[in-house]
Amino acid sequence: LQYSFFMAQWEEYYTGILPHAAGNYCGVTEVNYGLALLTLTNVFIDRENFWKRPLQDVFPLSAISFVMDSIPAFDFLPSLQLKHFGVLLWAAMIGCLVM
Repeated sequence: LQYSFFMAQWEEYYTGILPHAAGNYCGVTEVNYGLALLTLTNVFIDRENFWKRPLQDVFPLSAISFVMDSIPAFDFLPSLQLKHFGVLLWAAMIGCLVM
């Protein structure tokens, strides 16, 4: 999960400049704050029930159906568990950082 932090340290090692943000909105500091917030949130919730909920219980069906209408291959979204959706978002984020 700390891929952006590792890449920033790697870039600083080779260039001598430590980037703190990608653009002006998300950098290594923000990723660390996000991970800390996610960890603290997991302390206070019932993790077993929260992360196993289907996506349609978390997001309104209109938002999910908008994506399904745009991309027909995503018709599995309503039954997708929240933990799997999080992994997909994480993989997309790493894919964007690598490109």
